[in-house]
Amino acid sequence: SSRSWFVLQAVLRTRLPRIHTFHANMQGDQWLTASEALGVLHELRGAGLDADIDLPRICVVGKQSSGKSSVMEALTGISLPRAAGTCTRCAFEISTRKSSKDFSCAISVRCQVDGAESNEKLSLVTMDNPAELPSMLTSAQRLLLNKELLKQRWADIKSGSKGFKDLLADLSQDEANVELFSRDVVVAEIGGKAFTDLELIDLPGLIQSVERDEEKDLISLIEDLCKSYLEKPNTLIAMCCPFNDDMENQAVRMIARRHDPKGQRTVGVLTKADLLQKGTESEWLSIVRNAKFELYHGYFVLRNPSQSELDSSVTSDQARDNEANFFNHDQLGRLLFDAESDRCGVVPLRRMLSDQLCNLIRQELPGLRTNLQQKLRETELRLHDLGKVSAGVRCATDHGQSEYTDWDMQYVSDHGHNQDMYHGLGIVHGMFSPCRWPWSSCILLCVVVATSEVVPPEYARIKLLASVKQIERGLVDAVEAKGDAPFPLWSEVRSCYGKFREACYKARPRFTIEKEELDDHDLLPRETVTVVLRDWDDCWALCSSLSATQRVERDVIVNSQKVPKGFSHTGRTWTAFPSVVKGCHMSGKFAYVRADSIAEAHKKWNHEAWRICANPPEGLLGEGLAYFTYMWCPGTPMIFPVPVKFEMAPEDGTFSFTIPDIRDRIDAAFGRELNLPGGPAGYRAAQQVVKEAQQRWAQPADLCVKSVAQQLLQHTQTLVKHVVGKYPDLQSKVMELLQALLCELKTDLVKRKDQVLLDLEGAPDLYTQNDHFLKDSFNQGQQHIRQSLQRTIQMQKLSTEEKTSLRALLAKAGQQVEDLYAPDPRDDAIWCMAVAHAYHKVSFKRFCDMLPRTVDDALLPAFVTRSTQILVGGLQVMEAGNHELQKWFIEDDNSRRLRQDLEAKLARQTTGLEMLSAGLKVVQR
Repeated sequence: SSRSWFVLQAVLRTRLPRIHTFHANMQGDQWLTASEALGVLHELRGAGLDADIDLPRICVVGKQSSGKSSVMEALTGISLPRAAGTCTRCAFEISTRKSSKDFSCAISVRCQVDGAESNEKLSLVTMDNPAELPSMLTSAQRLLLNKELLKQRWADIKSGSKGFKDLLADLSQDEANVELFSRDVVVAEIGGKAFTDLELIDLPGLIQSVERDEEKDLISLIEDLCKSYLEKPNTLIAMCCPFNDDMENQAVRMIARRHDPKGQRTVGVLTKADLLQKGTESEWLSIVRNAKFELYHGYFVLRNPSQSELDSSVTSDQARDNEANFFNHDQLGRLLFDAESDRCGVVPLRRMLSDQLCNLIRQELPGLRTNLQQKLRETELRLHDLGKVSAGVRCATDHGQSEYTDWDMQYVSDHGHNQDMYHGLGIVHGMFSPCRWPWSSCILLCVVVATSEVVPPEYARIKLLASVKQIERGLVDAVEAKGDAPFPLWSEVRSCYGKFREACYKARPRFTIEKEELDDHDLLPRETVTVVLRDWDDCWALCSSLSATQRVERDVIVNSQKVPKGFSHTGRTWTAFPSVVKGCHMSGKFAYVRADSIAEAHKKWNHEAWRICANPPEGLLGEGLAYFTYMWCPGTPMIFPVPVKFEMAPEDGTFSFTIPDIRDRIDAAFGRELNLPGGPAGYRAAQQVVKEAQQRWAQPADLCVKSVAQQLLQHTQTLVKHVVGKYPDLQSKVMELLQALLCELKTDLVKRKDQVLLDLEGAPDLYTQNDHFLKDSFNQGQQHIRQSLQRTIQMQKLSTEEKTSLRALLAKAGQQVEDLYAPDPRDDAIWCMAVAHAYHKVSFKRFCDMLPRTVDDALLPAFVTRSTQILVGGLQVMEAGNHELQKWFIEDDNSRRLRQDLEAKLARQTTGLEMLSAGLKVVQR
């Protein structure tokens, strides 16, 4: 057949690998005629299925003034709107069908109005005069651009009470609300004796600049719209490229390539053939032959009407005659025709596009049906979640689930309620094993699986109880972190506890001795990073980012390990460079020496640690080159690899104490007692320091209680909205009851928090049974203080042999080096500081555990336990009559609109599935 011969020609002509094809299997039992294939597509798109599945389409795209409009007119045989500037500001979907009439056209729009779930097709006007078509298409586009007017007149147009032509006056008078651009679609369905079966989508012309500043967003808006069409796999791209612009410079080619990198879905349409510039013929002939900028479907050459011909209203037939004369008689036209005779003119292009679209339809029908079936199931599930009408209920107990029909609701009473009270609900006493609720009035056994849009009075009590139960289960799962992860409420609560601990840590007393602080890093978990130094290059890379206190000043990567800014060195103490070296100059975080002193410096420090310094500081004495090194070293001598540990340093607090500060407090607390270390005055001073820190915990504790309560409230609001959100009155009442309960529990929790902080942790005496931890902390603190004050044996001044000998002698005498220290007049302050530091650690750890446990006991489980009782009583579930309870189930406008939209979507998808099934039957006939 001619169709088969055309396909064979296309296969032989292209030079690209056959990786992808739109050609369907053309055996006799798998063939849809072109008319049948386009008919299926036309019906699917007409039903609005384009919003649900990726229907095959041909998109004509090109820059403004590329001749794209002339291509559309040539392919469809109709006249389109023309104007200076950007004329097309939405997508135009134009389908042509051969029919027995001379001409007929139906214009409609597909658009979203008032937050609808998907595009809805709205018929505007039908006509039999082709001269009216351009103006009607322009008016339809103006309607889409005037969203406010479209929203106001939507119901009138849909019902037919007001015709499209009646709106034309409103459109001309209301220019203020016109938008620049619309993602909605104008649809023109055209039939006639002279037309070929074809369906095209005309996209707005790409632009690179605008005249007015208020239109600057139009550039990106048009590109985004083209992207939304071209990126879909079932889109065949008709790329319009004029001969009077270099192919390398054409933005449309880059956009098509971005969405179709291998050129398998793109056909090149070379326009304005009569404007080909002299001297570029060879370049363009390579493109025409598909030897350059190769595309799977190759290129077609068109001659567009000139501006003078357009001004004289050239007809479609005249334009085709002019095109034929150009290729037959013009020297340039003959050159192009001789290169690819069967690819010159609009006729072979139209035939190729029609065949490719038909083949794509045939090929994709089974996949489209599968996709639509999945979409249909998703819509049904969403409708089910909204409460689609169903006669089934599910018995939900701790012992499993059973299905029941005819709205049989079963309850049993554990307090001997009158069975007649539930007679209207069809209750059968004692039918099932009970599932106990935390409230005592009754036991619910059945939950409604699906509810109707309007709950019948006799089932209102059932649904209300089911909703309360669902809220209870949601709260239990959230508070106890049950079910499937993640657990957002518990994650937020844990975050509140962590922030509380951090705030208490910032309020700690900081004990400073000779610019060093007592170690309290075990009070707060910190992020740690260990970096392994392989050589001196790694060491220098690390040290260049450290401050003089070994704190990371900027992010640094050493041996593929990142050490973030703000981390501080921890672990064994680094060795400080001895400043007594002759000629040494200390400045900032570096030590500097000249060449005449470097030999002595090498004796004190690894020689590899030194680098030549190009800009030595002022004050550096000596002769020769300057050398410098970081003033601290992880070890000397350095034996690689060397692990170095860093940890995230918390924000510093502001409550600092020195030995003189503690001494002053002891003096102020002195009474009639002996002046000895560890006496009553030192104890009272330590008490005072600890109590002041405990008082500073009050604000973090208050904030923790408020934060946890707020997180519980927010989660409850989300849960309640999910369960009864479509019933505004019920949602409001449920939240009113639960907020009142939360406020009551929060007040009780504040009292318990004060009791824990003031009466228990804040008791006058210092007490703990954790003696082991207290003594270890006290001994470590006292030893650290004395070492900082140099009131212990300075082991670093001894040689290795001397250190070994001393330890052996002390061990023989039953002592350790750490136990030896020299008496000091500050011993009372040292003892007091060590006591306050040690007991604060004990108290801090205890309170940071006690408060979260108190919150967890007094607020979270209590809220869950009491919520059901509060809701059942506050909503009068068991007291009110059926009609009174039914008033809670009045659906809000958003839910009602969503339901209507989903029902329309379901109907559309069901219809589309029937169409696809019918099309497949034709294929398989």
